[in-house]
Amino acid sequence: MSNDITSQSSLSAPLLELRGITAGAHGCAALLRGVSLTLNHHQCLAVIGPNGSGKSTLLRAVIGEIGLASGHILLDGRPLGSLSRQARARSIALLAQNDMPDLRLTVAEYVGLGRLPHYADFSARQHEEIVDQAIDDTGLPTLRRRLLGTLSGGELQRAGLARAFAQTPRVLLLDEPTNHLDPLARAQLLGLVRARGIATIAVLHDLTLIESFAGRVAVLQHGRLVCCDTPERALVSSCIEPVFGMRSFTVSHPATGQPLKIFEASLRA
Repeated sequence: MSNDITSQSSLSAPLLELRGITAGAHGCAALLRGVSLTLNHHQCLAVIGPNGSGKSTLLRAVIGEIGLASGHILLDGRPLGSLSRQARARSIALLAQNDMPDLRLTVAEYVGLGRLPHYADFSARQHEEIVDQAIDDTGLPTLRRRLLGTLSGGELQRAGLARAFAQTPRVLLLDEPTNHLDPLARAQLLGLVRARGIATIAVLHDLTLIESFAGRVAVLQHGRLVCCDTPERALVSSCIEPVFGMRSFTVSHPATGQPLKIFEASLRA
């Protein structure tokens, strides 16, 4: 019974916690200023804000690419800075906005790169099974032997997601993963992430994608956290109009009758 209690307690505590982090780059002005956030197990958190608001900087701070001027980032209550680079890579995967893979690799070879942090801990057969599962889960089994250079933009983005899945992270970071995708491909890619059940922080530009994807929304402006709440509360006009110059309205979906948010430019923008 004690093991069950410990497990439940562990799942109720935040998986990832940002405590008042301030971060910049190489002596520049701070790009994040006192941001505090939590990410729970299996939760999808969308991060939105105008260009230059600190969204990508937040992900880079979590992955360890930039240092903190102040504050702390904790994984399971343990400072991320105390983890080795390999230990961090075993727990956190990043699908970067401008990932530039070697286009001479096949899909299977590229997805297999996600196994590198775990190389010594599994047999070749186990690695292969995990890679195959990631390829299947992203709908790419018929493309596993294709060169990356022959893929469409959407297929290449899904291959990148498969590589992140193969890394078997506890936390998945996505930096504008739907960029350059058509509307259907955007919804499909985010659906794949949600179905996987990994705790995820996704930087998104398209506000219409958020309600079906994220359980919480963090709104950034000028490096500061404006609000962090459920989509129903974070996407109201009082929160997003000062940040984006847009208003939101809730209407009934014409087919399902479910509440649906729509957005339009504010007359004050």
